[in-house]
Amino acid sequence: MLRLLRHRSCLLLTAAAWLMLHSPALWAVDFDRDIQPLLTAKCLSCHGQSEPEAGLRMTSREGAVAVLESGKQAIVPGKSAQSELIRRVLSPDAAERMPPKGEPLNAVQIAALREWIDGGAVWPEHWAYRPLNAFPPLPLGEGRGEGLATPIDSFVLAELKSRGLTPATPADKRTLLRRVYFDLTGLPPTPEEMAASQTDAAPDGYEKVVDRLLASPRHGERWARHWMDVVHYAETHGHDQDRPRENAWPYRDFLIRSLNRDIPYATFVQQQIAGDVLWPEDQQAIVATGLLATGPWDESSLQSIREDTIDRQIARYIDRDDILTTVVSTFLSTTVHCARCHDHKFDPIQQKDYYNLQAVFAATEKADRAFDADPKTVSRRKELLSLKESLTGLREKLDASLLTPELHAEIARWEVTVGSAKSAWQVAEATEVKADGGTTLTKQTDGSYLAGGTTPEKETYTFLVPVEGKTLTGLKLEVLTDPSLPKQGPGRQPSNGNLHLNEIVVNSAPKSDPSKKASVVLQNAKTDFDQAGWTIAMAIDGNPDTAWGVDPQEGKPHQALFEFKAPLPTEGG
Repeated sequence: MLRLLRHRSCLLLTAAAWLMLHSPALWAVDFDRDIQPLLTAKCLSCHGQSEPEAGLRMTSREGAVAVLESGKQAIVPGKSAQSELIRRVLSPDAAERMPPKGEPLNAVQIAALREWIDGGAVWPEHWAYRPLNAFPPLPLGEGRGEGLATPIDSFVLAELKSRGLTPATPADKRTLLRRVYFDLTGLPPTPEEMAASQTDAAPDGYEKVVDRLLASPRHGERWARHWMDVVHYAETHGHDQDRPRENAWPYRDFLIRSLNRDIPYATFVQQQIAGDVLWPEDQQAIVATGLLATGPWDESSLQSIREDTIDRQIARYIDRDDILTTVVSTFLSTTVHCARCHDHKFDPIQQKDYYNLQAVFAATEKADRAFDADPKTVSRRKELLSLKESLTGLREKLDASLLTPELHAEIARWEVTVGSAKSAWQVAEATEVKADGGTTLTKQTDGSYLAGGTTPEKETYTFLVPVEGKTLTGLKLEVLTDPSLPKQGPGRQPSNGNLHLNEIVVNSAPKSDPSKKASVVLQNAKTDFDQAGWTIAMAIDGNPDTAWGVDPQEGKPHQALFEFKAPLPTEGG
């Protein structure tokens, strides 16, 4: 009997000791240690889904304290007695008790929940998004003689000792010198620098080497490379054509200068995100915003997308996504790709936040802009821009003073006169048309011809136009749009509806003897739009390898005018 009582007393003492050790009243409840694991194990299978049970989501404090449609509140911060969560975990009714399946919460777990709720239901952010704590105190008892050169070494040595390890043997002068050179400049020391260091017996010799390397231009060149990797810097646009990005280098040089000058990090960040706004007079701050254009840019494809299309809007969204991704990953060390399409339960950036952030860069457009390295050019450009702005104001005032009722009446009379005048241009009525490459030419009701059928790489069109008793001084060529053409034309290039007019040739002959053909010289070619590098003058330069084009102004009609160097005679032909 005595033995049984002794065993029972031991059991009671053990249970009491366990309760004392684990009672939350004896230690502060920690959310990460005590509450989050409990919610994950007991609640999230039903209250962490896309459509949680009873509308209660226990993945965030916002969801946990929300008032539900039933009018109840799972957690009332500071009031565990009024919290539905506590009532449900304590309920004797199996149909009401939570969790509905598995083991119910024990007394220690319920006590932890009570204390946490009564303490305000503190729900800290994920550790990665919390502000850094103040620096911990230096470990005590670590002397400089044990290899401590900086306060950081104190923490390293303390951790080594806690694991039963000892520091490595200090490196010899030659090894240490090579290490610091490679670390700070990426280059080995020269034989002369190595020899000078070996013979330098000064106690601060190593520190002087470090200071000299930090002041070297090579230091910025080496460490700027790492920043350029982070922001996806490149000197080509990427994509299939990967064209050179000729004006990328000023941003690269800005990074090198900034690291060599050791500018404050806050300024370094501000200049790259909004330098043109915060320091509009500082050319280098404007250069710093090159960060926003470091990613890939599909320049060639953008040129083929019409301005007023959904495709163009999508292309801009993709560009802004790249800008936003670069900024957030660089300065916040997190990703935002998922938030383009949906929310993640534990992601700090939601879809709404993503598009709010993207809106910050809505006015930012990538372009290949030249850089004015000469300060005089920068100053002159500013003067001209200021003058242009003042002229704009003067023009508005001038317009207001000129547009009087009397002038409006005069303009109306002039429009009537011009509208009633017969146009000097007349549509050419061709008696014969042909295409050497097999293209079909179908006459339209307005007198124009629609090209169709096969699409050869090159085509020659011939029009025979009779002239009777008219003096001709020039030629107007109109290229029109049509729904049957790629991108509505006016050309037939399958990818974008562009056209290339290599040469336009005019011959004349008398009606009495068509065999007496004479070449008509064309001059002073003009058009409403020239593609960059493909001007209308090239259509009369005699070179079959040059041409007039209209990219990226496809989908619109265009016209070109050609003057005859000498008027054609009035006799029929």
